[in-house]
Amino acid sequence: MSKDKNARFIRNAGLLERYLITQHDLSLNSCVVTAAKYKFFDRPLDKYTLFPALHRVIETHGALGVRLVGAATSHPAFQRLQSVDLAKAVHYLNQDANSLQQVLETHLMRFCDTNAELPLWGLTVLTDNTVIFCWHHCIGDGISGLAFHRALLAALNADNTIYMGQESVDIPSTISIIPAIDSLINIQPCISQICRQVIDFVVPVSWTSGGSAWTGNPVRESSRRTEIRLLEFSPEENAKFVACCRKNGATLTPALHTLAVSSLSQLLYSPNYGFLRSLSLKYVSTLIPVSLRPVAHTSPDVMCNHVSHYPTYTPLTPTFSWATASALTSALHSFRTTGTAGEVGILMLIFGQFEAYWKCKIGNKREAGLEISSIGEFDPSGAIHEDSKWRIERMIFAQSDAGAGAAIKLNVCGNPLGGLAIAVTWSSDAVENSVVEAFVSNFKQMFDEFVEEKQ
Repeated sequence: MSKDKNARFIRNAGLLERYLITQHDLSLNSCVVTAAKYKFFDRPLDKYTLFPALHRVIETHGALGVRLVGAATSHPAFQRLQSVDLAKAVHYLNQDANSLQQVLETHLMRFCDTNAELPLWGLTVLTDNTVIFCWHHCIGDGISGLAFHRALLAALNADNTIYMGQESVDIPSTISIIPAIDSLINIQPCISQICRQVIDFVVPVSWTSGGSAWTGNPVRESSRRTEIRLLEFSPEENAKFVACCRKNGATLTPALHTLAVSSLSQLLYSPNYGFLRSLSLKYVSTLIPVSLRPVAHTSPDVMCNHVSHYPTYTPLTPTFSWATASALTSALHSFRTTGTAGEVGILMLIFGQFEAYWKCKIGNKREAGLEISSIGEFDPSGAIHEDSKWRIERMIFAQSDAGAGAAIKLNVCGNPLGGLAIAVTWSSDAVENSVVEAFVSNFKQMFDEFVEEKQ
C-alpha cells in the first residue's frame, strides 16, 4: 500500500462487515435504501439547496467519506476518500412518486464499485422531492438510513451559506467511523448456538427441522433481479393495529411476523398451489433482525452496522393467533438480553473463509423463507424546531439480498405522520412472482380486517 493510502487508512473491516462485503462482492447482496419525501411548500430540492446541506451531512457522518480497499481479499479495510464529488454522488431523475416502486427496484439491483475511489452511497432525487438514499450494507444497517435522513433534514433547516457553490466535499484527515460491533461487545456465541451451527454444517438438512421448512427455491448465483411491492397504511390504520397489539400483549414486529406466516400458510395450503403442499412442509424458516445498538450503547443518530438476527422455525398455520404473537414478543425480549450478539459471533466458525462459505450455499436450500426487518418509526426530533421550513412526510425502507437471503422480505418503517410502510422484496429466482403477489394480497386483506374491526 502506498504512503498516501497508508495515511488514509481508517480501520480494518469487522467480522460482520467482512461477511457483508464478501456477499456483495459475489453479487449476492446489493444495497440498502430509504426513500423520504421532503416538503417545503412547492420549493424544489434542487442542487443549490441540497448540495450545501449534504456538505454538512458528510461532515457529520464519517461513513459517507470512506471507500473499501481489498474488498475481494480476506482483509478488506476502510480508507478515507480525498473528496466526494456531489455532482457524481447525486442524480436527479425526471420521475415522481408514481414511479417510486419501479425506481426502487432499479436501485435494489445496483452494486457499489468497490474498486474505485468512490463513496459507498448515492442519492437519487425525484421531481416531487423524494430523496432515495442508497448505501453499501457494510457501512450501515437499516437504522442508519433513518440517521442519514434525520441529519439531512436538520441540515436543510440550518444556515448553509458557508457551503454555497461547493460541489466537492474535501474529507478531513480527522475522519473516523463507528467501531465494528465485534470490537465493542462480547459476541461469543453460547453453547446452544454453536451446537445448532455445527448441526447445520454436518447433519443433512433432511434430518433437521430445516428439511420440512419452506424457504423458497435454492440459492442461485445469478439472482440479481429484485421485485418490490409497497404496502402503505395511514396513521389511523397503523394506530388501530398497534392498539390491537397492545391489547393482546404483543408488539408490532412479532404481530407482523405472525400475520406474514399466517398469510403464507393460507397460500401454501391452498388448492391453487397444491404443488407446494406435496413438499410435506411443516414450518417456515424465518429471520427477524434485532438491533445491537442498545447493547453496544450506540446512538441511533450514527451510521454503522450494529445488527444481529433472531432465527426461528415457525409452524405453518393458516389461522392468525394473538397468543403466538405474544409468545414471540416475549421470546424476542429475552433474546435481546441473552443471545443477540452470539448470532454475530457464530460467524467466527467460518474462520475467515467467507468466499468459500457463500459459494457453498449456491445450489443449496436457503436459510430462510421469510424475513421481517423493522427499523422503527422515523423520529425527526432534533432535526426540526418550531420555525423549521423543511419536513419529511413519507418514509420507505427496503433491502435486497435476493441471491442468498430470505425468499421474501418484509421491510417495515414508520413515517413521521404515524403511518406505516412495508416494502415486500423478493427475486423471481427465489420464489415465483405469482406466489408473492398472492401472499401480498393475503397479508393486506388480513391487516385490513384487523383495522376494520370495532375497537
